Amino acid sequence: MKNIRLSQNPWIVCFPASLFFFYEFIQMTILNTLAPSIMKTFSINALFLANLSSCYFYTNLLLLIPAGLLLDRFSVKGLLIAFMSISVAGTIVFSFASSLCIAEFGRLLSGIGGSIVFIGGIKLISRWFPQIKLPFVIALFTTIGYLGGMVGQTPFVIISDHYGWRISLRILSAVGIVILALIYLFVKNAPDNVKMPSTKSNELLTIFISLKLAAQNIYTWLGGFYTMFMNLPIIILASLWSGLYLEETSHLSSMTASFVTSALLFGVMIGSIIVGWISSQFKTKKIIMILGPLLSLITIFAIIFLGHLQLAILLLLFFCLGFFSSAQCLGYPVIIENNNLKVTAIACGIGSMLVLGGGASLKILFGVILDITWSGVLQNGVRIYSLHGFRWALSILPIGFLLSLVIAILTKDVPSKKLT
Repeated sequence: MKNIRLSQNPWIVCFPASLFFFYEFIQMTILNTLAPSIMKTFSINALFLANLSSCYFYTNLLLLIPAGLLLDRFSVKGLLIAFMSISVAGTIVFSFASSLCIAEFGRLLSGIGGSIVFIGGIKLISRWFPQIKLPFVIALFTTIGYLGGMVGQTPFVIISDHYGWRISLRILSAVGIVILALIYLFVKNAPDNVKMPSTKSNELLTIFISLKLAAQNIYTWLGGFYTMFMNLPIIILASLWSGLYLEETSHLSSMTASFVTSALLFGVMIGSIIVGWISSQFKTKKIIMILGPLLSLITIFAIIFLGHLQLAILLLLFFCLGFFSSAQCLGYPVIIENNNLKVTAIACGIGSMLVLGGGASLKILFGVILDITWSGVLQNGVRIYSLHGFRWALSILPIGFLLSLVIAILTKDVPSKKLT
């Protein structure tokens, strides 16, 4: 009887899927900490290191929509197990790589495995929780992922320093195997009282009809673009440029700059929980979706134009930027609530493609702007960028927040729907 109760507890059923997201967030960020050791091992420069890191995102981005189509048709649990196995296998291959090509192959495998984690988790959550709770539960789900990003930093620096980067990745693989076992033991496709769509071909929407239904729904795009623009502090600053910006404009050490970046991630973690809870309690998303970009806009202007700020002020501003931009966690509930339940996964897949593809493009644009505004100053053969150049590049963020504000105004709150 106790086992039956556990198998019907939505928190226990969905928690292993959130651990999968935790694992994949470590995968996405771990090369930041292992980069010097890996460059030395394979005798590669920054360009090859960047390509090695990007291999994860190549397959991840390409498979988001196919993963969504699979999730709308087959067992969520079975797919999570299969893709998690591929991801762990990729980490193991990488840890034993004797050449750069093998390491890249391992990263490609990990990207394949990670392509299903977010939309798979959302699919599972949408079946197990009432719609009114979706914003809060999805916020908790993403918060656990952000925690993985933080774990992938300092803890793995310590492990790598003591045992080497290969052992670090093997430890990560062992963690993945434990999570895989938890998925097998506790994840269940749907509650017993929820009727699952038949897998007979005559009862399923065709692939093209599913894709058409999701793509024709304006809220698939509104939710996706809203999340993409509100996610810019993470994908542009936290994942790549904040360290260089803080070191060259505020003259912080790399360690101190990492603390400021961590404040941004911590702000997103705390903000996601609070935003999700408020949205669920007061049954509204629109007000929060408007306030999020508005307050983020004020904060990023303070960061850009005040200049030469004390460390305490920088920590506070970066925390606030993360906290206010956490309104991004409401983008996916907008997609789910405004799409047919049979195509929620493919709709979320389209949204995820916008977040990853658009965000990555804007990250590159940030670098292009820095190079265009570079004044020719070199230090030890490395380009030194000016505060003027960074201000132009950072202008991407307020523009994104303004667009998010417009999207939020156009978005409507919808009443809860039953998930049966």
